[in-house]
Amino acid sequence: MWRSLKLAVTSLHKNFHRLIKETPVETVYIDQNRLSHFNPVIDSIRIYFVLFRFILSSLTTALIDFTVFIICSSLGLNVLLSIFSARLIAGNYNFIINKKIVFRSESNLILSLVKYWALVVLLGSISYLCIQTLVTYLNLNVILSKAIVETLLFVVSFAVQRELIFYSEENTK
Repeated sequence: MWRSLKLAVTSLHKNFHRLIKETPVETVYIDQNRLSHFNPVIDSIRIYFVLFRFILSSLTTALIDFTVFIICSSLGLNVLLSIFSARLIAGNYNFIINKKIVFRSESNLILSLVKYWALVVLLGSISYLCIQTLVTYLNLNVILSKAIVETLLFVVSFAVQRELIFYSEENTK
């Protein structure tokens, strides 16, 4: 059986390499690329500034979120209600800051708000499940668990907000 499997894998490997063919592509610069609108320094700075604004927005939102979460937890609310309360308050703040300051979006307010809250619910659900898993199965502290999970969800949130929620023509330039 192992010999047959090995022969099948070897045959598949040989046939796979026949399907892939390297094709050289010539780079053509017309008039020494003078018509290009790409400026490596300026365009890179623009990208980094959006990311920097998002980081600042996220940090202030996280501060609000953590504060509300800790207050709710200390008042005896369970993890789900604590997350819900924290997200509701911090999420509204974050939506306004991200739309107006971070992404400078002129997208439709209602459509952006609906998509944003769909993302909040999705990420909040993922956050809840992950926090509960870390607390229940690894016996981690709930606050530490929240910090770990939220850090990992940060990148996902940026990409979705930039590309799907606050999309504008400026983001593609």
